[in-house]
Amino acid sequence: MRKIEIEPGLTVCFPGRGAEFDEGIEVGLALVELASSPSSFTRMMSFGAAEQIRTVAPKLGFRTLYERPEIPGEPVDVTFERQQPEARRSHLRLVTSG
Repeated sequence: MRKIEIEPGLTVCFPGRGAEFDEGIEVGLALVELASSPSSFTRMMSFGAAEQIRTVAPKLGFRTLYERPEIPGEPVDVTFERQQPEARRSHLRLVTSG
């Protein structure tokens, strides 16, 4: 069970859920912040989540900076830097199934 950072000083955990679920939460939180943030920010997440978000961040006008953790499984601090200050911000919308 891993602690997931919602914002600095606020973490949650989901007992009984696996690493894929945790990474999905981390990626979702980062996407919301990328879509709504006008500037750079740093977020702690798993290395696997950082690798996933790295491919999406440029499409939202950000570049990602992080290093592989020294100890496998340790979280990493990922810095998202706004590349294009005047870029049009994306809007996320809720999609429901069924």
